[in-house]
Amino acid sequence: MHDYELIYFPARGRAEHIRILLALKGIPYRETMPSDWPSQKPKTPFGLLPILIERGDDGEFSLAESGAILRHLARRFDMYGSGARQHAMCDSLADFIADSRTKYIPIAYAATFQTSPEAVAKYYEQLPQTLATLERALGRSQSPEAGWFIGDSVTFADVTAFDYLDGIEKLQPASLSDFPALQGFVNRFRALPALASFLATRQRP
Repeated sequence: MHDYELIYFPARGRAEHIRILLALKGIPYRETMPSDWPSQKPKTPFGLLPILIERGDDGEFSLAESGAILRHLARRFDMYGSGARQHAMCDSLADFIADSRTKYIPIAYAATFQTSPEAVAKYYEQLPQTLATLERALGRSQSPEAGWFIGDSVTFADVTAFDYLDGIEKLQPASLSDFPALQGFVNRFRALPALASFLATRQRP
């Protein structure tokens, strides 16, 4: 058994899909915020958050980078699909979501990033192309009847896809109206019993 501590700012940002995975698997963890980030930053592995600290009989392990944390937990808790091909499919989808998230973050936190209105408008103009690509990816599932991106069970790639799409809907509630398969995926994910309490109580921007 391991104990987990997640270090991040009080925002969804790049840590939310980690929180969602932990909630889905019922893994308790403690979340802490940096008390003095400028002084703490040089002491972190890459000067970035989130960081996951894993403590157990095998010692203490600190891991940085959101994607690496998500994959590590997926391996720990059997959310990486079944077999080498599904592992690769998980990685492929997660990398696409990570690229898409890079464009999304300055829009979601436009005031912090001082994103120009022109950049915001361009993002929403191009968003349907990204959503269409994701809907085609959902159609390539090895178990399409299950409704998940990879196979017949939820993987970490589904987690990060949901987090991304959920954030898009938060910004623009009608964004998935032309993408019924994606809307169905989001609705199924939100209906997972293990996630109900997490979604009902979260208040982070």
